[in-house]
Amino acid sequence: MRRSLLASVMLLGVLVLGLVIGLSPSSNAANLQAPPTGGTVQMQVELPEGGLPIAPAFVLLRRINLEPGGQMPLHSHPGLAIYRVESGTLAVTVSGKAVLSRAATDNATPPAATDAPLDDEFRMRRGDTLATWPQTPKTYRNPGERPTKVLAAFLLPAGHQHPPTISYLNGASSSDIKGVSPEFLGDAVSPTLPTGPAVVTVDRLRLDAGEPIPAFAGPVMLSVTSGTLDFNTVSGEIQVSRAADQSVVANPQPGTAFSLSRGDAVFLPGGIGETARGGGWLQLLRLAIAGSSSDATPVAAPEPGVIEIATSAPASPEASPVPTEEAETPAATAELTQEATQEATPTEAAEATATASPEQTGTFKQGDVVAATDDGVRVRSGPSTDDEIVTTLAAGQQMTITGPSEEGGGFVWWPVTLVDDESVSGYVAEDFLQPVEQ
Repeated sequence: MRRSLLASVMLLGVLVLGLVIGLSPSSNAANLQAPPTGGTVQMQVELPEGGLPIAPAFVLLRRINLEPGGQMPLHSHPGLAIYRVESGTLAVTVSGKAVLSRAATDNATPPAATDAPLDDEFRMRRGDTLATWPQTPKTYRNPGERPTKVLAAFLLPAGHQHPPTISYLNGASSSDIKGVSPEFLGDAVSPTLPTGPAVVTVDRLRLDAGEPIPAFAGPVMLSVTSGTLDFNTVSGEIQVSRAADQSVVANPQPGTAFSLSRGDAVFLPGGIGETARGGGWLQLLRLAIAGSSSDATPVAAPEPGVIEIATSAPASPEASPVPTEEAETPAATAELTQEATQEATPTEAAEATATASPEQTGTFKQGDVVAATDDGVRVRSGPSTDDEIVTTLAAGQQMTITGPSEEGGGFVWWPVTLVDDESVSGYVAEDFLQPVEQ
């Protein structure tokens, strides 16, 4: 196995459901490879010819946590950056090409994507998405009284003498970053990318016991958000990134065993065939890049990665923590991590690079009213998937937080009572809760 830290190789650089952001009309849309299927779309961006960076390119997934008052100073990236607010509020100002899509309300059809206001601060809330074009100056902050979480994906140039992955503008510097904690979800370098029209999709895969990992023919990253993905490499190009030490193993020898947990990811630049899987429930974030038919299989395309599932993951879907963040800090780009975490003291900087615990983020507090994110969310008698199911919730059903969070089975649980029936109480996994605007 050849281990290479992308942090070393790259030291010089770095969900609205079914929503599509069209950054520019695609001249060859009819020839586009089909986007991935089987997941719940978090972000999806249609790109015109030349919309992706010239390969090789960094492929990065981050979750950015902003404390109340947290802010990123004016900056830009040399490639595509896509953001989705998962919780809280984000106040954003852009001074270049950016496309804004608002979440649907009251089960209505999502409004059409529009160009983001120029040089005029606007606010984004849960489900809103923003795609920014290369070199677009932007700044954002958390104007609310609760933490904000943002899921972010970056596609940035990684070739020889590539530009900095982040540039601070108008005298700003990393010392101006306040209250921003990035969370690592995956780093890779794709050796090839489509040169024609393309679609970049980030979706959430919830796989029941024994359900296979779906096939996809283009570059694809699978980031674990709940459960464990245990596999052995068989053949093809494969990169594995680790959240704990922000390291990457590139093209390990066939037969190498991996056990991926939350924040770890596997990237297959040549795609993946349907992969049989036994065992328990598993949740993944999937970043997939679909090109035009003429570009989907270029001459120098990597060999599709083949993995063989060894064992499986936890038993139940109600414990699915899903991170959030803003990708100003890739492990693949130690440069970004350092800049986004240069706070007042070394201790604070170290804390900022770690996955935030509920005590650190203060996601909810006693007395908060929250709602179930999906139909079928389970209320348990205790903070574990082994505890008895008290009741099953409908999407949007409201609860009141009654105390501090607890950890069980590697997940974060909150004690709640139902708003419409206070006699019913129990625990719900944090990932299936969303704040209710008061």
